[in-house]
Amino acid sequence: MRKATNKQLKNYIKTEVQNYITYAKKHNKQVTKNEVKKVINNTLEYLNGLQYNDKHYITNEQLQKFYL
Repeated sequence: MRKATNKQLKNYIKTEVQNYITYAKKHNKQVTKNEVKKVINNTLEYLNGLQYNDKHYITNEQLQKFYL
């Protein structure tokens, strides 16, 4: 099992934010900075709960870098 790279974590978070923006536009909702922060922090909480999957593991130090 390999440690997940910061680039992988950034890409995952970026994808989640992009999914939220797409969802918001589809439902005619306004995208706010606070909502984006909430999505990022929820994603980090999810990753923190996950910590590892079949191929990668994530350290707490890595996650701390991304919290807003």
